[in-house]
Amino acid sequence: MDEDVTISRGAACSQFAVCFGRTHGMTAWKYMVLFVAVMFCAVTFGGAIDAHKTVTYHFAVTNTTDKPQTVESVRSSCACLKATGATSATLSPGGVLPFDVVFNPAGMEGHVEKRVWVTLAPSGRIATFNVAADVRLRLGFKPMDAAFGVIGRSDTGREIVAKLSGYEANGAKLGTPFLATKSTKDTKNVFDVRLGDDGKSLVVKFREKDVLPGLYSELWTIPTSDTEIPAILFPVSARVADAVAVTPQVITVGWDEPVCSRMVMVRDGNFSHKEHKVHKEEFQVLSAETKPRKWGDVKISQRPLNGWRIDIENIDPREVRQFSKRPFLEVKTNLPGMESFEIPLRVVQNGGAE
Repeated sequence: MDEDVTISRGAACSQFAVCFGRTHGMTAWKYMVLFVAVMFCAVTFGGAIDAHKTVTYHFAVTNTTDKPQTVESVRSSCACLKATGATSATLSPGGVLPFDVVFNPAGMEGHVEKRVWVTLAPSGRIATFNVAADVRLRLGFKPMDAAFGVIGRSDTGREIVAKLSGYEANGAKLGTPFLATKSTKDTKNVFDVRLGDDGKSLVVKFREKDVLPGLYSELWTIPTSDTEIPAILFPVSARVADAVAVTPQVITVGWDEPVCSRMVMVRDGNFSHKEHKVHKEEFQVLSAETKPRKWGDVKISQRPLNGWRIDIENIDPREVRQFSKRPFLEVKTNLPGMESFEIPLRVVQNGGAE
């Protein structure tokens, strides 16, 4: 088992000495860069992190000033980093503050860079921890879920194919998928999930047209022969609607594509439905916003025949690939029952693999 490694940069880090190490069950080192104010300390931990494991880094900040310093805030660039032991702590002159940062790379792959900011008062100094790692997937599906977006009840048979991926994919065998949980108490499954003919893929279909409009989600379990990942959880979701037609239902950008733009069209699909009191000429897209945080500039314009055009500009696929949560466009309308819905954004490689 690897021992923790602690490295102190002392005076090289301006007025704060910084120590850090790491704890994990793997032999691979991790990349990490630490900046304090305008000075920085750099230590490289080489190697790779498996996406299904967490890594804990140990840090310590020493107050080398002649005045007490208080940790005003600890922030991170994504939910994949959790800092503990540093909130509201006060350091007397010469005091040492140890704290841990847990990195959970679930859902990530490739080179990843994240940050943790520690703000000290009254000096106002900000210590910035840049965590860089090469995350590898042992076993999983691409795409990692089946998000159909907004679909009509007549769109039965529409399917999404997810391929088994990861460095253990060739030797792994998949068992029969089974439903773990679903969003409604209805006895019917809204989706059908089965193994592909190759035994290395999932074929997911929307199959149940006799459901009321609304958001439906199911979590499926796919058994595997892998010793470390005996089962893969696979989410499936769709917003079933009578009232709105959306094109495309999934926004797609290329893995290595430069900064780009995309367009979405939203129309009132059935303005005469008895449950909808909004007439065709009154249908409106009230807002559109990129989430879980900004990944593009949004512009909304009304088009002929009761259509609304949503342009998303300045999309940077390289930045989106760093997100720990699925990016999507949240659209709000004035239609009852469809006041808000989501359009997923996907970054795909050549050949369509995510």
